[in-house]
Amino acid sequence: LFKGDLIKDRTVICVTHHVGLMKPVSQYLVQITDQGVVGPLEPVSAAGSGTTSETASVVLPTDLVDEPDSEMSNDQTALGKLMVAEEKARGKVSRRTILRYFASAGGILFWSIYFGIILAGEILFAYCNYWLGVWSRAYEGTDPSKVSISFYLGIYVLLMFLQACSYNTSTLLWTFGCLRASRDLHQRITASVLGATLRWLDTTPTGSMLSRFTKDIKSCDSIFPRVFQGVSELTVTLALKFVLLIYMVPAFAPLALAVGLTGGIIGEFYVRAQMDVKRESSNAKSPLYSQFAAAISGVTSIRAYGAESKVQRQLQVRADHYTQCATSMYNLNRWINIRIDLLGAVFSAGLAYYLVFGSTKYDSILIGFGLNQAVSVSEIILHWVKVTNEFEVQCNSIERINEYLSIESEPTATLQNRPPASWPTSGDIEFTNVSARYSEKGPLVLKNISLHVDSGSRIGLIGRTGSGKSTLTLALLRLIPLEGSIRISGQDTQQLDLESLRRNVVSIPQEAVLLAGTLRSNLDPFDEYDDADLQDALQISGLGSCGETAGSENGSSAKLTLESEITSGGSNLSQVSLKRRKTVLSTSTESFDRRVNGNSSA
Repeated sequence: LFKGDLIKDRTVICVTHHVGLMKPVSQYLVQITDQGVVGPLEPVSAAGSGTTSETASVVLPTDLVDEPDSEMSNDQTALGKLMVAEEKARGKVSRRTILRYFASAGGILFWSIYFGIILAGEILFAYCNYWLGVWSRAYEGTDPSKVSISFYLGIYVLLMFLQACSYNTSTLLWTFGCLRASRDLHQRITASVLGATLRWLDTTPTGSMLSRFTKDIKSCDSIFPRVFQGVSELTVTLALKFVLLIYMVPAFAPLALAVGLTGGIIGEFYVRAQMDVKRESSNAKSPLYSQFAAAISGVTSIRAYGAESKVQRQLQVRADHYTQCATSMYNLNRWINIRIDLLGAVFSAGLAYYLVFGSTKYDSILIGFGLNQAVSVSEIILHWVKVTNEFEVQCNSIERINEYLSIESEPTATLQNRPPASWPTSGDIEFTNVSARYSEKGPLVLKNISLHVDSGSRIGLIGRTGSGKSTLTLALLRLIPLEGSIRISGQDTQQLDLESLRRNVVSIPQEAVLLAGTLRSNLDPFDEYDDADLQDALQISGLGSCGETAGSENGSSAKLTLESEITSGGSNLSQVSLKRRKTVLSTSTESFDRRVNGNSSA
């Protein structure tokens, strides 16, 4: 295996010889002459280097190395790394991110009805407790037999029934709202990623994209709606209880406000710390997934090169980093629990002391109702801080999804720039001073290409790896930024709608791409052609009469039809089908060779 790399104006040629289990063992040095001819092999031991490394290198003099183009060096510096690191936001989640999600769930009328129903339910629930006090006072100074149990019990049951109805109504209303928001968010991120530029797809790790479409979408579909419902209900409940206590016991307002302010400050510290830890945890999970997926897909190469221990160390480093983040989140939860419990105890004890010993103007109903509200407030404060923090944490998923809504995307399809329905009327292609690059700030990979292809011609592009053959096709389909003009049948592709261009220009890649589904869905994913057209395509490709799928459960092979199931990558296609297809391609190649050899001007 030869590998050339530019290191400090010298070219290093690494030579590796594989023996045994394909583990690299360098045995020889290769000398390259000034004319580029490989000289005699020389054992490593004869070089007198005394090296014991597994890879030997030959360093060429500087005068044998072409000087890099200055423009190329500047472009490469601006280009930076190929795979960019995943960005991590800091501080609290922006209000714009949250409001965008809530706007997708519903408008002002929706939210007014939702919070109005919650407030009505909480008032009914609080009045149920007060009604119990009224019921108990009815027995004071009155014959118990004269107290109508059915009346008081009926009112109590009615209040509880109305409260349950309000809770169920708000839950049902929010369910429809969050489904509408999740559907909208998923459609937008799908359209954004599918319409992204080729450069963005090349520089974005697969694990980062998978994390958005799995973990973050799952949070938006299930966890976030449940958490927000808890936040909205607890916020209304807590505000209502504080208002009731201040209304019933005005003298207790300073302590209530002090407790509320202290709880807000503690919660703010907790939320800020927890958000940064959550973001770090989310970013630490994606590299772990990517590393594990790469190890699974490349297990053959890992074993062949004896790199098991190296891969294990990399996985352990990523797993340790994620574990550290999870441990920090657990410790933060314990920190907030202790402080909120202490704050609730101070609040309940202060109110109880004032009602029992501080004043005599309150009767037993108000004292019992006030203590009940105070005890519940001390419990709700802790739960409210936790749920509010969880809400902020889950908003991180929406924030991560919104990051993908503003990525670099290709132009959307429009009706204005579509060519005539008859286009292209001919296969005439003309390149005029075409220069292309893989990114806006990247180096030029095609420089001032000008050529003309007559209609009906068949041409072949011959060149070494990296010479720009595939890049020319990318420029033809406008998959990369380009300068100059490319005209197909007289139409400038720069001015055409992308959808129309790519529907009329067919590119067959070097490696076939098969998706999980039926053969029909792979041939006609948009359901645009009849069965007769699809059968003709199979016959022309040589698969109509000899194609077979993998063996069934009893070991037999089945005929390849339009309804045949295809697994991802076509892994269930039998080797017989592949061999026969290679025979068809080999026959076509031999026919092409005979035609070329028979015509010296070809």
